[in-house]
Amino acid sequence: MSIFFNPAKSDRQLRKLPVEKIQPNPMQPRRHFDSDAIRSLAESIKRYGMIQPVSVRVQDGKYELVAGERRLRAARMAGLTEIPCIIIKAAEKTSAEMAMVENLLRCDLDIFEEAEAIERLLAAGGCTQSSLAESLCMSQSAVANKLRLLRFNAEQREIIRSRGLSERHARALLRVPPEKRTEAIIAVSEGGMSVTCAEEYIDGLVCTGLVKKQLEKQIPAKKSVQKNTENPPEEIPATQSKPIRTLLIGDLTLFYNSIERSLSMLRCAGYETDFIKDEKENGVELRITLKK
Repeated sequence: MSIFFNPAKSDRQLRKLPVEKIQPNPMQPRRHFDSDAIRSLAESIKRYGMIQPVSVRVQDGKYELVAGERRLRAARMAGLTEIPCIIIKAAEKTSAEMAMVENLLRCDLDIFEEAEAIERLLAAGGCTQSSLAESLCMSQSAVANKLRLLRFNAEQREIIRSRGLSERHARALLRVPPEKRTEAIIAVSEGGMSVTCAEEYIDGLVCTGLVKKQLEKQIPAKKSVQKNTENPPEEIPATQSKPIRTLLIGDLTLFYNSIERSLSMLRCAGYETDFIKDEKENGVELRITLKK
């Protein structure tokens, strides 16, 4: 926390300020506050006082909170009229960065609050993903990965947040087509899947979808050729004449992988399964055993 409260800094002073004169930070990255945790902190403040000051900056003649939103809320709940504050000199962008870093150090932000805060900092201008990553002590790829999480809609974010799925779960779920994403999120959470099981389940969905798309490309072409049998074209394009069976044989690897992923998900859930593939002269025999 020395980046906030370094006593060597000459542009910072410690003072007691009236609680009602401290305005919230409009760039506060944290959007969800645990009321029980704040009540517990308020009880601690009543008993021991406010041990750690909040940080504020002077903005348009008023005091604006930089870091310490939970402490400020708890102090108000505890009935304090004045609290210790460190007054710092900070521009709006620096204030937003400091608020975010403090929350990151405390692990107070959920994955979407982090992503939304990063997006707001970038939107404020004056920095790139690379420079912002350096300021936040992250890699550029970590910043980019967090921003990708904003592809989830509001409903999907709430399901992920309320059911306690991790950032790795969420990143894996981004591979699912948007129209199937909500269904997949619910399946992963209700199944209590680990990240590994979730990735294998998602692999199965993606592989199945790829095969389905290839079939959809072939079936309309085949119907089109059948309708024109009275006046057949001189030459039928290869893509239209390709039999469906040939297509599936070419994509059998995807098909096998899809089965393996599904069975792996069952194994993660505690079921014993066997999958035997026996290639014969006239075809391939697949035997799946699910043991009770």
